[in-house]
Amino acid sequence: MSVTTMMRRGLSLRKSLASVGSSQGAYYYRPRERVAGGGVRDPSILPAVKGLALRKPMYGSRMAAALLSRELGRPVSRKLVQHAFRVLGWTTPQMTKNEVLKAVSDKVPKPTGINQLWQTDLTYETV
Repeated sequence: MSVTTMMRRGLSLRKSLASVGSSQGAYYYRPRERVAGGGVRDPSILPAVKGLALRKPMYGSRMAAALLSRELGRPVSRKLVQHAFRVLGWTTPQMTKNEVLKAVSDKVPKPTGINQLWQTDLTYETV
């Protein structure tokens, strides 16, 4: 017998669910609507996350969320930033500071002509 039939016959919801072996959570469960296409929950945040990640590659999701909250003038949660990273495909194993700095220095453009790169060597000697 179903729960609604038992309730129509005068049995309480709790007792009818207990006799069937179900819970109230399962009885009242309604699935939430999912975002179509598996996209980010807030698409307006993607360009800001991209820009911040390129400017500050050392920032984690917590620091990025704090800075984005200040820049955008509205609350941005850490989980929203993590979700944006996942959607962008930027999730990698955690790197050490030296690995991050090396990866950033590899992106420095190489000079292709004359007078595109200047260096200085300063030596201090005390007498």
